[in-house]
This record gives sequence, structure tokens and C-alpha cells, in this order.
Amino acid sequence: MAVSHKKLTVLGLIVSISVLVVLAHEFDVRAVVQTLEGADRRWIAIGALSYVSLFVLRGLRWALILHPLAPVSVASATEGFIVGAMANNVLPARLGDVSRALWLARREAVSRSSVFSSVLFERILDGTTVVALLGAVLWLEPPEAPWVGAIGQSMAFVFISASLTVFLVAHAESKVLLIAQRMLRWLPARRLDRVTSTLTKLARGVAVLRDRKRTVSIVLLSVGIWLSEVAIYAVIQRAFGLAIPLSGLALVMCVLTLGLTVPSSPGFVGVYEGLIIATLSLYSQDTHGVAAAFALMMHLVHYVPVTLLGLFIVSRRGLKLRELTSTSEPPPTDVDDAPSPRRIQV
Repeated sequence: MAVSHKKLTVLGLIVSISVLVVLAHEFDVRAVVQTLEGADRRWIAIGALSYVSLFVLRGLRWALILHPLAPVSVASATEGFIVGAMANNVLPARLGDVSRALWLARREAVSRSSVFSSVLFERILDGTTVVALLGAVLWLEPPEAPWVGAIGQSMAFVFISASLTVFLVAHAESKVLLIAQRMLRWLPARRLDRVTSTLTKLARGVAVLRDRKRTVSIVLLSVGIWLSEVAIYAVIQRAFGLAIPLSGLALVMCVLTLGLTVPSSPGFVGVYEGLIIATLSLYSQDTHGVAAAFALMMHLVHYVPVTLLGLFIVSRRGLKLRELTSTSEPPPTDVDDAPSPRRIQV
């Protein structure tokens, strides 16, 4: 049963507030503030600039994914990613992916549903890459914490299953549709048509997988993006004098990325810090709030630049935030968004 945006927002606020209450009880806020004030701002600036540079890599990857649908420029794809990340930070119910899909569909000659499918594929690709990195850490230097392995196993099942589904839809669309209709023939005709239509639209969004050269480029870009994320953690930790090994920082990044799938407030307030602190505790017994200060600074580095850039882009285009999630004015070229399910005789 689908959860409404309103219920998801309320649940997210409850989770975030609960985590914040626990953190406020566990750490001396004054000590955390003092640690932040004493941090080396040069390393923080380098980390922030490095994070901003990753926007271009993400834009390049998204442009490659969209290539079979439309010749979207890297600049447009990068702009769309920034707008979506900003929307996730300021709007409730994780509407960032919706916002960037609508943004790009309105600016380029590509259907809205296909852009949504490409965003879904990108999310699956990111999750699979992070799970693979987590698996490498658990294999090479496993921490003494059973909960980390449990997260890795459950997320591996989810994202590997999703990746296989996407691959099959891209390379054997008709067969997947046939199997889906046979397995779901007990559904009412309208719902079965909706499933068929969804799979058909997904196939358009992941058509790039039929191009081996571009697929390899996209996978390599994904690996590069997430390894660069780990490097940013390493840069920021220098500002606080931490000495967590790279494998530990990779684990922190993986747990954070996968853990942010749980409901939280806009910008992941509280949940973000809690996940980092919990993972850092596996490597350091923090008694002065350094872990909390590091977590808060990482959050600021991930929040402030993309939010300011996104707000600037939206303002420059003369739009308002509420328009980022409005589907009332689809692009003129969005002709294939009309219901046109493909039924296969079974």
C-alpha cells in the first residue's frame, strides 16, 4: 500500500527529531561547537570544492544514460542534478528525484516518464556501486559489528535484484513483459496494464544498457564518483585531526548512503549525523564530540553548496520551489506519456 507524501513527511520528522534528542543527550553541544571552531578551514574548503566538482561527473553520467532518449548536454544534466539535490534538502517527502526529472523533461525534448526511468536507473546504479564497495570493505577489513554485515546483506539483495531486473528489461523487454503478465494475471486488467506500461517506460529509460561502450563508461563513472566521495571524507577528517583508515571512511560513506533510505526530515537532519557517528564509533572512542563535529561538518559540506547552487538556478530561471513538483504543464514533446500499455497474449 502506497504511503502518502504527508504521512511520509510526518514519519520523517518523527525519526529526525528522535535522533536529534538522542544525540543532544549523548554529546556536549558546547564541546562540539568548540571542535567545529577549531577545525582547519583550509581542509574544509578543499573538501567542499571537491564535492562541488563531482556535480559535473554526475551530470556527465546522467547525460550518457539519457543519450538514447535525447542528446542532453552535460550542462543541462548537471543543472538538473543540482536542482534535484537542492529539492531533497528543502522539500518534504524526498521529492528531489521528482523535481529533477520534471525539470529536465521541461527543458529538453524527452518524455517525462523516460526521464523518471533514467533517474530510477541511476539510483539503482548508485546503490549497487555502494553495496559493492561495502562488500569489498567487509571482505578486506570487516569491523567487529554484526549490524554492518546485516545492512550489507539486506541492501545487496535489494540492489542486486533491482540491477538484474533493469538488465533483463533492457535486453529482453518482450520476454520480461510476457513473464510479468503470466505471473500477475490474477490482477485486475487495469492494474496489469499499469505494470506493463511501467515496464515499457522503464525499458526506454535504461536503453543505454544495450550500448556496451556507454555502459562501461557509466559503470566506471559510478565507481569514480563514489571513490571520490570517500576521498572527500578523508579530506574533511584532516580538518579535525582524525585518523580513520580509508576502509573505515569507506564504511562510513556506505552506511550513510544506504541508511539515508529511511524516512527523515528534509535535508536528512539528525539521521545523517546519527549514521556517521554510529559508524565512526567502530574505529574511535570519542569522548569530546569530535565524531559529532565531523558528522555535522560533512553534512554542511553536502548540504550548503548544492542547496545554494540549486536555489540560484531556480531563481535564475524565474521559477518557484512549488513548481518543481508540479506536473500540470508537461512539455509539448511529452507525447509518449499517455497511457499506451503493450499487452502480450499469454
